[in-house]
Amino acid sequence: MKTFFKDFQGYRAYKKLPKNFKNIVFYSESFQDWHHLKPLLNGLLNQQIAVTYVTSDEKDPGLLKQSSGYRSIYIGKGFFRILFFQYLKAKMMILTMMDLN
Repeated sequence: MKTFFKDFQGYRAYKKLPKNFKNIVFYSESFQDWHHLKPLLNGLLNQQIAVTYVTSDEKDPGLLKQSSGYRSIYIGKGFFRILFFQYLKAKMMILTMMDLN
């Protein structure tokens, strides 16, 4: 039950973000994606471009990053992640894609 509410809080936090934080959205399935996504994310932040980092891993280092143009959100792996992707409206989505066999 605790996980459900934490996931819900993340979903709600994304829905409440200002529009400029919904233009470029990063998604990370696990903490292992951070080292792939971090350089691009930092490059965008250096250009003063607002980005949002959404993750399904509570141990993701991206949740700890602090910057005025950066928002990080934990969305979980269940129902609210499905809702997040179902109703996602972003100009650009950046993620890693596993298992492309």
